[in-house]
Amino acid sequence: MKKSIAISTLVFVAVLGLTASGMAEKPIVLKFGHIFTPTSAMHKTVALAAELMDHRSKGKLKMNIYPGAQLGKMLDEIEGVKMGTQDLTITWGIDRFCPEFSLFNYPFVFRDEHHVYRVMNSELGQKYVKDKMMQRHGIRIIGMIYHGVRMLTTNEKNPVAKPEDVKGLRLRTPDITGWIKAWQSVGANVTAFAWGELYMALKQGIVDAQEKPWHPFVQ
Repeated sequence: MKKSIAISTLVFVAVLGLTASGMAEKPIVLKFGHIFTPTSAMHKTVALAAELMDHRSKGKLKMNIYPGAQLGKMLDEIEGVKMGTQDLTITWGIDRFCPEFSLFNYPFVFRDEHHVYRVMNSELGQKYVKDKMMQRHGIRIIGMIYHGVRMLTTNEKNPVAKPEDVKGLRLRTPDITGWIKAWQSVGANVTAFAWGELYMALKQGIVDAQEKPWHPFVQ
């Protein structure tokens, strides 16, 4: 079976199609790790897919799910897929593996979510992202979803009402090249680290602000 990174629920249909034929009597068990909490919409989507996979394969294809970064941080889980220690993950952080993805990851590139889907499912997305990941790392990206607009939130001491207010702000971002450079371009003092470390960093005053999508998937 080819290694896969899931960036969308489309992955489950594709994986089922790739493995459903010619199975042995013993069930095939896929290992799916991700960084989202067990109460998140993203995890519930994965859990539903696992149920459908089990049902439609008549028990021949199963999925064990490891939420909450049990298998490592986001980039660690991509490495896990590459090394074969896990079969699937959900991620937005692939530009360390595919620098070309940064072309699609900067602000103001797309008009809306419909534009995102059209471009990423076009020949451009295939050539510069999906094909590159397969050629370089043996990782198949099955599909992509729109994850939401990036939003800035700060503590009460550092309100942001205009771009100039970002200058010098100690801001946490994920370790994503496009997002880091975008915030640095308006003067933020960017620190990149894993999502699981954010709460303590805010509490201890290591950073003043953070950015993420204001979206049910991140609950």
